[in-house]
Amino acid sequence: MGHRNRHWAANFLIGIVIAIGLRFAHDARIVVAAQNWALDTAMQGISAVRTQRGGHIASQDLAFIDVDEETWRDPQWGNGEPFRAPRDGLLALVDYAIKQKARYIVLDVIIEGGNDPDDARFAEQIEQRATPLNPDQHIPHLNPDQHILFVRTLRKPLNGMQDRLAPELRASALDDVIKRHPEQLHAVAPYFSVSRDGVLRDWQMWRTGCRRDAAGMGDGHWEILPSVQLAIAALMQSDKQSDPKLRDADRAAFPWNNPVEKHRCIVDLASYKQSDIPASTFGPDDARMWNWLRNTSGLPHASEVEKPSDATIALTNRIFFRFRYRQEPSPVLLIPALAILKHAPHSDVAKNGVVVIGQSFEAAGDLHATPIGVMPGPMVLINSLESMLNPGLLQEPGWAGRLAIEGTSIAVVGFFLAYLDYVIAVIVILTLFVPLLIILNYVLLLRGIWMDFAIPLLGMYMHKIIAELEAHGPRRREHRLARSTHVHTEKEETDAIDYL
Repeated sequence: MGHRNRHWAANFLIGIVIAIGLRFAHDARIVVAAQNWALDTAMQGISAVRTQRGGHIASQDLAFIDVDEETWRDPQWGNGEPFRAPRDGLLALVDYAIKQKARYIVLDVIIEGGNDPDDARFAEQIEQRATPLNPDQHIPHLNPDQHILFVRTLRKPLNGMQDRLAPELRASALDDVIKRHPEQLHAVAPYFSVSRDGVLRDWQMWRTGCRRDAAGMGDGHWEILPSVQLAIAALMQSDKQSDPKLRDADRAAFPWNNPVEKHRCIVDLASYKQSDIPASTFGPDDARMWNWLRNTSGLPHASEVEKPSDATIALTNRIFFRFRYRQEPSPVLLIPALAILKHAPHSDVAKNGVVVIGQSFEAAGDLHATPIGVMPGPMVLINSLESMLNPGLLQEPGWAGRLAIEGTSIAVVGFFLAYLDYVIAVIVILTLFVPLLIILNYVLLLRGIWMDFAIPLLGMYMHKIIAELEAHGPRRREHRLARSTHVHTEKEETDAIDYL
């Protein structure tokens, strides 16, 4: 075996060791940063390519009714710059989406709090729209295949109380209305996670919270609050049933529509002594949710969903961002709320689509850094929904495919490093091999498969460090030898001069 071949074999073995080490060090900051960079870069590339292509590229008709800065400042929106969204204005936007026959209407403006008369009237108006009997001709009514999803939140316990109290489902005037109309009205939540670098990348499928049984009581029962993308995907699955009875049976089987009230939880210690609280009280039972996802939901790879972590990438929790806010052209129809309120000409919401009603003005505090740019929360919801529908939960290739791709990457990188000068090898790898990896990842990512190309690049960098360490010893010996030779020569010259 020649010197170059031996060097190549050594590079391959070094690459294998590095790949295995990086797998074990998957939560190290440098590895996480490289993985985030790789996946973010892939999303940016796909978003740019699709924008240039134009045309309709979403799996559903998507629209965002945007309460933007101009709407928020206009007197027609709560007399201009209101402290909270005017309920009559929100109702007008909901009515518009109902009239345009949008199939899934997401109200991403939280309606929660105390006994507010405006909220009570808003709840009454929503119930009228969900009640088909003796309909008022002046009020738009939901068709049987239309749904309204109301974004809700959980109230977390204070620091130091997380192990004693349960997260609480915030009370809302809509609670009883949703309970009376579970076929068309739904409570959902935006469960998104921000990474260490401040970028929003991940979702959660659901969380469990405690609902108080009665006002002023300290205990309640566990309920499941699904994410927006999970609820809509599940509704789309049930809507495929042509038989209304089967559709209703599917929706009744959703774990969040059938809470187990015997599973107790505590949100307030005022009525209890510490000795009265059983330790088992604080463990919500998510088994029904897992069983439904695994056996009943019909959603691809849903049984593999993992809890998001700030330290490492859980691919099943990663949002596949594709749509920028205000990009041109865009498959997401952006409608200023002010145009609807003033009945100004604008593009109508497509029939049977998904409409998200939300806020983008700065004072709303709902702007987020994402891998493809800053966008308001409603656009994050739209991206997460599209990610859930197409291609579904992200996953790694099977072990055979992963070994083949990583092994080939290590072999190719090792070959270039063995047969070419290091600088030339790096140039060749960056100009030829890395683009091929990116193209391969592009093709796989469109199918919901992510192959991390950060590992070979990290391996190449670590190989350089190892090579430098390997070369350091011989260079140091050569330096010592040269120095001793130089000293010996100087001594001989000095002796010769003394002799003369």
